Amino acid sequence: MVIVDERLVDDLSLRDREYEIDDFVRYLEQHHYGEEPGVSRERIDAYAEALGYETDRTSALLEERLTDSEAWIPGNNLYRVGENVSIYPPSWHEQLRDTIDLAEYVRVMLAEKAAKRGRASTARDGIPQADILTAIEIFADLDREMGEQLIEKQREEETILIYAYQNPEDLVRLPETNE
Repeated sequence: MVIVDERLVDDLSLRDREYEIDDFVRYLEQHHYGEEPGVSRERIDAYAEALGYETDRTSALLEERLTDSEAWIPGNNLYRVGENVSIYPPSWHEQLRDTIDLAEYVRVMLAEKAAKRGRASTARDGIPQADILTAIEIFADLDREMGEQLIEKQREEETILIYAYQNPEDLVRLPETNE
């Protein structure tokens, strides 16, 4: 049986007009770290019911977006991760679960995106800070504030680069190496 957190329901109800199904899954995934990656269909259904959503409609929207791909594919996809649903592909869960090495997040995310585009990543490529923060919340169970502190610390240590640090839309990049 799934226990629904009423505080999360209240928060979701304030935003539900602007949320699409991937936003709904992302929110639940950010707030329900568990033993298994992703969010169970039962949890999604329980929150949908608590919000007064039609569960059949929620299931249909999920099915439209769900893919069995192990790796990232372009678009607003949701991924099957075992029996659960995630905004991230299984390969990312396998590689990033429980790590706080943000350079590894950038490497993994860029590598799969570059592979799908058919070109290698360059030093100018990066991942938006907001995407890194969401990923760290989901994979390492850190809240947003802790994620921001981690970005600042690793930027100061120069394991990641952010040129316009005060701009939350700037990209998190890898330092150039001479390898």
